Amino acid sequence: MNLKYIGQIYLVQGNYPEALKMYERALKIDEQLGHLSEKAGCLNNIASIHYS
Repeated sequence: MNLKYIGQIYLVQGNYPEALKMYERALKIDEQLGHLSEKAGCLNNIASIHYS
């Protein structure tokens, strides 16, 4: 999903608030579509931001 890739770009740039926004938007979509593996990836990325 494109939002996750945009989130990755923000993450690499160190723009954690924007990365978090993108991952949260992607997570919401994945939840609505029932994409469990994609949802897990989003949650992992969100956790990485909070760990940083």
